[in-house]
Amino acid sequence: MTTSHDEGGPRGDGPALLDWIEAHPVEGSPDEMRRTFDALAGPQPAGRAAELGGLPARTYGPETGAPVLWFHGGGYVFGGAGSHGNAALALAQRLDRPVILPEYRLAPEHRWPAQKADGLAVLEAMAGPVDLVGDSAGGHLALILGLAAPERVRRIVALSPNTDRTGRSETRAAHADRDPMVDPQGDTDLARQTFGTLDPADPEQSPTLADLSALPPVTLISGAREVLLGDARLFAGAARDAGRDVTLHEVPDLFHMGWIWPGICAAGNRALGLAAGALEPS
Repeated sequence: MTTSHDEGGPRGDGPALLDWIEAHPVEGSPDEMRRTFDALAGPQPAGRAAELGGLPARTYGPETGAPVLWFHGGGYVFGGAGSHGNAALALAQRLDRPVILPEYRLAPEHRWPAQKADGLAVLEAMAGPVDLVGDSAGGHLALILGLAAPERVRRIVALSPNTDRTGRSETRAAHADRDPMVDPQGDTDLARQTFGTLDPADPEQSPTLADLSALPPVTLISGAREVLLGDARLFAGAARDAGRDVTLHEVPDLFHMGWIWPGICAAGNRALGLAAGALEPS
């Protein structure tokens, strides 16, 4: 059962949720951003403690069934079980499969490619090819892992991934006033903390520019009002040009990370439904 938000969390969709987001600006030091983001997400289910590839993790949903790995968003600087447990549990309940949320290392204490190395260690610990879910920065990580170890990945579902930092996305500027969860400058600042001086055109930062010839099947889900909608469109186009199996869903009224409130945000719940549909059958 998903955690109630009656205490310490948003109390409704629409204006109430937007007011809650506005009251919790994710800013300041990395530790301050982490605390605020977890508070913004509201109370989370405990899940079950696990270890995978040497990393702590939390597992949600049934104890049996083909597991799904969810790499959480948060700009590689914040996020984890304290923010994404409700979303992971909601997806697990839809699929009747366990969803595992690995706690990869965070920037700026651990810069890229630490997150990629952690993700690869998690994949190597799995018994066989696995379904990956990732949102925002975690969607970027899921795509990078699919390219680095395609033999270990069955399918990828990427919710609003960061895929291009070369300035080609028109929605980074056009949707800046429409998305309450992301502003372009803040996103750039998080990337700088993660990637340092790595060229934005490096495929490790901008996988739209990578060799996609071995990319596993991908479902991209983004909101029609999101800053990162253009990133999803650019990656979908690049994957199609490479002859890969790719589907893009654009969800009306969805803003970035609306899915972390599955019991409250109707558009976020629709995004999770699309994710579940892409992962069936197991």
